[in-house]
Amino acid sequence: MAAVAIPLIIHWWNNRQQKTLLVGSIAFLASDTKQRVQNRRIDEWLLLIVRCVMIILLSLLLAQPVWKKVAEANKEKGWVLAERNMLQQNYDQHKTLIDSLMQAGYTFHYFEPGFRQERWPDALQPSRDSVHNTVISYRTLFVAADRQAPTGVPLYIFTGNRLQQFTGVQPATARRVQWHTAVPADSVVTFIKQAYLTTTDSIRVITGNSDVHATSYTTQQLPRLPGATNNYHVGIQNGQLAVAVNNADYIPVDTTTLNITLFTDRYNSDLKYCKAALEAIQQFTQKRIRLVTVNTIAGIPQKQDWLFWLSEQPMPGKSGAANIFRYDTGKIADTQTWISFPGSNTAISLYKRAASVNTFAGNIVWKDGFGEPLLVAENRDAQQVYHFFSHFDPAWNGLPWSERFPALMLQLVLPAQNDRSAMYDRRGIAEQQVQVWQDTDHDAIEKEITPETTDLTKVCWLLLFVLFITERILSYAKQKRTGAER
Repeated sequence: MAAVAIPLIIHWWNNRQQKTLLVGSIAFLASDTKQRVQNRRIDEWLLLIVRCVMIILLSLLLAQPVWKKVAEANKEKGWVLAERNMLQQNYDQHKTLIDSLMQAGYTFHYFEPGFRQERWPDALQPSRDSVHNTVISYRTLFVAADRQAPTGVPLYIFTGNRLQQFTGVQPATARRVQWHTAVPADSVVTFIKQAYLTTTDSIRVITGNSDVHATSYTTQQLPRLPGATNNYHVGIQNGQLAVAVNNADYIPVDTTTLNITLFTDRYNSDLKYCKAALEAIQQFTQKRIRLVTVNTIAGIPQKQDWLFWLSEQPMPGKSGAANIFRYDTGKIADTQTWISFPGSNTAISLYKRAASVNTFAGNIVWKDGFGEPLLVAENRDAQQVYHFFSHFDPAWNGLPWSERFPALMLQLVLPAQNDRSAMYDRRGIAEQQVQVWQDTDHDAIEKEITPETTDLTKVCWLLLFVLFITERILSYAKQKRTGAER
């Protein structure tokens, strides 16, 4: 704002008025016949003020002005937030606490996006609204509630205790927060995770049992014939073989055979290691898997689920495979790092890798220790192509000798399709992990006042434009008057 002095000086300097003094007697004339007297004074005050205000507005714009309206703090005693579909269970388990909070003047809000306020007696009544099943993480919802609630008011939160709802980073806040959970009514469940035909023509059923403590799995072999065995029922549903447990819904049985072809021209040892891993998968799962090894393009079957192209020569135009695993070509470089697998703590040594000359727009399945892609899945013309920048060779990496190799290949060739484990996960979270991280200085935050800020940038620009037009009009009027006087 010190720049306001500039228009003051310019205005004062330009407003000098000169007078010609007429001398009546030649006795007073010297070498100059005219003497000029300068009279400095400030006029055009309105033009001067407009120019000064323009400078002030420019300085305010540089400061990015906002208007802070201070709201009255702590009008509300606090918030009680409860998950809609767990409200009755929480009230049954925490009735004394909730009643005391409502009597103390707390307001009730649904623990869901928007945090709609509801009258407490009405909230307990059967609602005509559709039940909101919370699919957002509780911790994500809490962060939103912490921002929306008035500063300093305490929050009492009542939700279920399902572990799968407490995903993400544990939040932190400076306000008082108490988080209480209730155990849902269906806290124990038995379900079928997967069912498929084995090489012995029996049905292999993987059954899950989930409760608040853990989720465990058991395996059961059932005869293919319709009937009941223990708690399992085998039957035909919609013309397809299906199985059910504990009179629940029937689950279709996978009766397909997984066809896998391995091709190589000169990497026979690579083929042996890969085939050994796939045979271990077949023995472990007892799933119907047909393995075919070929060394000529003509020997590749017309249709298969997987084609492992363990070669660096170009692939044929149409392979007829739904999934292709291929060696990617490139400059071979020695390295001393490891292979990392997202979502796993497993790390396997990596000695050589091929530097790819192509960029693939796909998902990174495996990476090296430097974060560079090592296995990339690319969707190409209804095919899933996996580009591998290494080899199944002990000279390239430690995969062939790793006990994790068959398990990694299992995740690749038999992904968890239609896995319903998450739907039936009943594990509960420990009480210590429910509570959010809190600042111990509660008194300081409760004394704070929530300011409502409004950006004034647009207003300043508008005023600056109006002042500029006004300044031009006043300046033009001044010049016109000056010209008329002359």
